[in-house]
Amino acid sequence: MPVSTDLAALEARRNQLRQELATLGDLRPGSLLNRHQKCGKATCRCAADDHPGHGPYWLLVGVGGPGSKTTRSIPAHAVDRTRAQLAEYQRFRDLSREFVQVSEAVCQAQLAPARRTSAVAGKKKPGRSSSRSRSPPRSTACLRRARRPNSISKPWRQPPGTGAWLWRPVCWNAP
Repeated sequence: MPVSTDLAALEARRNQLRQELATLGDLRPGSLLNRHQKCGKATCRCAADDHPGHGPYWLLVGVGGPGSKTTRSIPAHAVDRTRAQLAEYQRFRDLSREFVQVSEAVCQAQLAPARRTSAVAGKKKPGRSSSRSRSPPRSTACLRRARRPNSISKPWRQPPGTGAWLWRPVCWNAP
């Protein structure tokens, strides 16, 4: 569904989707399969070539976790209810996907007026005065050495009771 750029229309659609999500009933992910099986007995009626086998046996196949599938047996009297739950899950997926798209469009539309006003103003924000003196920037090599002890660092102090030394870099512009 194409997403509008009008903020009021987007918020109205998002509220409508919230209401639709609140009306969802029981749902479950997966697929419903029916199986027929032959038992393997030579004297059974399913041994004939034209017979489909015993069943149908209804199975719900779903994802149990990362990389694993689960299969559950569904009784014949619960097949219609399971189909309704699977359809409700599909509805949930479609609604939630659209909700995310509309919500993202709302966030983007809320940013658009702020961008236009700052671009229209075209004024610089007041910064630091150039008359103040600044200290020279620290070199990044000096800061990198401060993270771990090595041959260029030296122990600074040992906090009481910890048994650990704090390390500081040895360079001219370090604190």
